[in-house]
Amino acid sequence: MAENLTLDLISRYVYRDDTEIKAVDGLKLDKMYIAEEGTRKQIFAYSGKQVIHVAYYGKMKIEDIIPLVSEKLLSYQE
Repeated sequence: MAENLTLDLISRYVYRDDTEIKAVDGLKLDKMYIAEEGTRKQIFAYSGKQVIHVAYYGKMKIEDIIPLVSEKLLSYQE
């Protein structure tokens, strides 16, 4: 169910058809997807039944945001 909800969130919040959506591996999460459109960066992730969507507007690199989102999502499972 979390996978389907995550994919629904992606289809709802990624507005442009030409935006590349990348899957991120190597985390303790079940799945994470990222989408970047200029200064807008979005992260969609799930682990177990927990789902998170983060939209970030700014100059910070997506590589710096990913661990923060992962840590936050995993903290809800404790």
